[in-house]
Amino acid sequence: MKRVLYTGAFRLPDGDAAAWRVRGVARLLRSSGAELTFAGWESAGEQATYLMDGDVCHPQGEFRESKLGPFRRLWGFVTRGEKTLDWIRQQPPFQAIVVYNPPALFAWRLLRDCRRSGCRLIVDSTEWYQG
Repeated sequence: MKRVLYTGAFRLPDGDAAAWRVRGVARLLRSSGAELTFAGWESAGEQATYLMDGDVCHPQGEFRESKLGPFRRLWGFVTRGEKTLDWIRQQPPFQAIVVYNPPALFAWRLLRDCRRSGCRLIVDSTEWYQG
């Protein structure tokens, strides 16, 4: 059974439309025998870890929760995903990581980490801009 992490810009269990898409893809992965772990970017709230459909969820708190000035907002956008990367590096290795709509810098750093560890990276992108 492959250990698969699903992470990115979604709020589980049903905080936004992205969560419903992630849950649908998760059903597909689970049916192929994957052991799923979620690291959504929602806030932890009252519980740091919880179960959803039998899978362990670890909220990462990447989304801002208060109003910020322009510089802090920009800095938060540039560094979005730092908490998740730190958390991933502390976990036992995953065989694959699925990342939903990642910011470019986060995706690049995750790709670099995956190459070093031999983990497969799958990007679930619903937005694609061509210039």
